[in-house]
Amino acid sequence: MSLKSEWKKLLAKLEKLWENFKKQAEKAIPDVNPDGKQDGKQDGKQDGSSDSGAFTPIKFPEPSLASCWEGENAGTRHMNELSFHFTDETVENRLKWAKDRGCNTIHWFVCNQGDGEGSGYNIYSGEPSIGNPDKYTVQRMANRIRMANKMGFAVVLWLMADDSSRWNKALLSNIGGYVKDLKDSGLLDMASGVVLGLEMNEYIKSKSVAKALADEVRKVYSGPIGTHHTSGSGEFAAYGDYLYWQMAPKQGVEAIKRSVKAAQAYGKPVIAFELERNPNRDSCNAAFAVGAKGVGNW
Repeated sequence: MSLKSEWKKLLAKLEKLWENFKKQAEKAIPDVNPDGKQDGKQDGKQDGSSDSGAFTPIKFPEPSLASCWEGENAGTRHMNELSFHFTDETVENRLKWAKDRGCNTIHWFVCNQGDGEGSGYNIYSGEPSIGNPDKYTVQRMANRIRMANKMGFAVVLWLMADDSSRWNKALLSNIGGYVKDLKDSGLLDMASGVVLGLEMNEYIKSKSVAKALADEVRKVYSGPIGTHHTSGSGEFAAYGDYLYWQMAPKQGVEAIKRSVKAAQAYGKPVIAFELERNPNRDSCNAAFAVGAKGVGNW
């Protein structure tokens, strides 16, 4: 028997094992319906769920306190914790870390091709295929959002990441389809807030495209929407309810105050989202001193 035929048999066996694994996993994780409700009952009410299993996101807080990076050169990326490169146990431990820091908000990408630790995941479980989100992947993401919600966190979902040019191009070629997939999956109904993209001016080159994305989200989502840009920029701020602001790190508290004041000139409440590459309470307090509504380096 040829090596080629043996290889085909092995692949067929692996595919069958994978399909069986997915079926068993789907039985273990409750379905999330498009209206944000879960099949079956949920214990407790502190996570915003009722006895009937309905899920209610925690209202986006002001001030919003999040800590999204730590380690050398921000090597630990807390925004990627919906990735299945991390186990549920790892995610739970990281949420406890955030809780111990006094955070009340978690920021998570639902799609990230190549930005940092744990990247390479989305709701399609591979190359974006509009209209075909992977049920198992969505259920795992929903389970982690419930985990964060039960610990008292507001969860903000980020629709795109930078360093993800191929996937972003595919999603932006069918904005309405991508947003519909997120809505139909139930994930948008679980979000305390949505941000259209990280450094969105890197891969969205016109205001018309940014507006189209914001408009599609608003059609199906009533919570607060944010925009985020490269350092010192805010050209798409008009399409969000909050401007998530970024500046170069290690500039000092006075520079932070000046930068946040400059961001406020765009006319939107400012989340001083990325001031440093690690937690830095002094930098966050400087932003709050001039009116920031939230931070990402708590």
